[in-house]
Amino acid sequence: MTLRFRAETAEAPLLRQPSNKGLTVLDARHDPASGETRIVVSVCRAQPLSVEGVDPEGVYRVQVDDERPRDVIPRVVRTIQALLGKQSAKAVASGLRVHTPGTVRFLDLLVEGDQDSFVERTIRITRLAPTEVEAARAAIRAAIPQRTGRVT
Repeated sequence: MTLRFRAETAEAPLLRQPSNKGLTVLDARHDPASGETRIVVSVCRAQPLSVEGVDPEGVYRVQVDDERPRDVIPRVVRTIQALLGKQSAKAVASGLRVHTPGTVRFLDLLVEGDQDSFVERTIRITRLAPTEVEAARAAIRAAIPQRTGRVT
């Protein structure tokens, strides 16, 4: 067997195993040809899942099983180190995994399961084409309710 190492990096999203017992990642695959990431999870109740290594300027289409696909904008938040004024000494990667000091960017997904037992769900994530991004961003922003300053 011959092993060959290349300096290329994969542009696949990164999964972070959640720190709860209600969701287990069973399988995660990325197809570079189609750009689709397929994640199979075992889930009970509603559980959060973070998918990192995404383009903060992109829009991603997420489909869980046979549900209607929905478009998601990546969240960009400040890290605890940045909020406390400490420097983060993370290595910088190339491509979509470029690290901006003091920030984390990810898709914030909620996966619904059965209320009393674990079920398998298949999550498909694809990045929208650049020509569709502006229209999708506008539709997502239009669906967010206006802030009125009043508690209801």
